[in-house]
Amino acid sequence: MRIGIYGGTFNPIHTAHVHLVREFIKRLSLDRVILIPTGTPPHKATHQLASGADRIEMCRLAAADIAECPVTVSDIEVLRTGKSYTADTMTELKAQYPDDELFLLMGEDMFCTVEKWYHPERIFAAAEICAAPRDSGDTLPNACHARGKK
Repeated sequence: MRIGIYGGTFNPIHTAHVHLVREFIKRLSLDRVILIPTGTPPHKATHQLASGADRIEMCRLAAADIAECPVTVSDIEVLRTGKSYTADTMTELKAQYPDDELFLLMGEDMFCTVEKWYHPERIFAAAEICAAPRDSGDTLPNACHARGKK
């Protein structure tokens, strides 16, 4: 199975996020997408974030509008204590789905810094990194497979 993993603060999730998910589903032939609202982001202030429960519910509502493939919402990061690191999440997901292909979905702004994230080698080992421009146009250029499994 080809599973897209799309995380973020989703404060709130909005139409551009949904558009990116739909484009990634189509261009990567994904069988499933998991939306993961971050718990405690290591790079953002949390005092202005909606509660984890509210952001999970917003993601569930948005997921219900995506019919191209099953889209679920995971509370894996919201339930985790301490800072939410993508490396920890991807390690857990790879253990949970060892026989599936994981694709970490992100906008180009995140892609530009991914090598500087906490333990990027663990991220690269768990999933293909796929980035797309955050663009207001109707379509996206081909999603990029930036760095894959080593």
